Amino acid sequence: MFKNQLLLFLIITLLGYCVSQESTAPQQQTQFLDQKRNIYYTVRKDLRKCAINCGGYFLKKANAIKYGKPDESEIYVTNIENIEYFDKNDADQYVVSGYLRRDIGNTQVFNIVDTTRLLPIEKKSNTTGTTTTNYYILLVTGNSINVLELNTGVASQVKNFTERYTSNIYHLHTQWFKKILVGNSVVSGSIKDGVLEIEKVYLRLQPKFRCSTDTSFQCGKNQTLTFKYDVNRCKTIDKCVKPGPCLLNMALCNPNYTLVSIPSAPNGCNNYFCEPSFLFPQ
Repeated sequence: MFKNQLLLFLIITLLGYCVSQESTAPQQQTQFLDQKRNIYYTVRKDLRKCAINCGGYFLKKANAIKYGKPDESEIYVTNIENIEYFDKNDADQYVVSGYLRRDIGNTQVFNIVDTTRLLPIEKKSNTTGTTTTNYYILLVTGNSINVLELNTGVASQVKNFTERYTSNIYHLHTQWFKKILVGNSVVSGSIKDGVLEIEKVYLRLQPKFRCSTDTSFQCGKNQTLTFKYDVNRCKTIDKCVKPGPCLLNMALCNPNYTLVSIPSAPNGCNNYFCEPSFLFPQ
């Protein structure tokens, strides 16, 4: 009798320990990596023209390894579902997560759970060697920088990271970019000497932040209202200023970016930002 009670106590204690360990797992790490349902893939459209098994999509699992080498094999699906944030005409611009299921006729379809889209940037021209590109989620806590590999869940600590966007995209909204870069995007690149070299950033697509629509604020005579553009891409009221001289310069954006003009202090002149065009509904 005593042995049975002792065994029951040990089982309950171990179960309690497992539950407590699971409940303390960092939520930010599991935001993307839900292994029960989410597998991340790159996508390309099937451009073949034939009678059957054509016109769908090819999926390639991110960070897949086979026999110690990158696995380049692909999965064919006849259709992609749950495409609220997915543009089928630009399928190769996405890294998506979700699950496969069998459809009528035993064909495979892919159901999207999470969608990330490439922030446009020109290809790096002076690449040398055969560096393997992996897909990660970047996490920063205090002075600690960690990267999580998609699909594998392998976590690594790095000394620093680099990216090309802030130096190559004209008028980039840098505050917004820095916010979405950490924990809200998928990044592709490689780790060299403890530094994550980010080549591309894939923004996680989700409902747009609801900005305040207060229009009651008014300025006095001979004054103009100015605004700030915050990290959520919201135009917020700043203050009233006396209009002053503005530089007559033409603001230009990189291809696939859209110009946003914000009247700003101190003179009411426009402050310019270039943002990915796919963020603006057609």
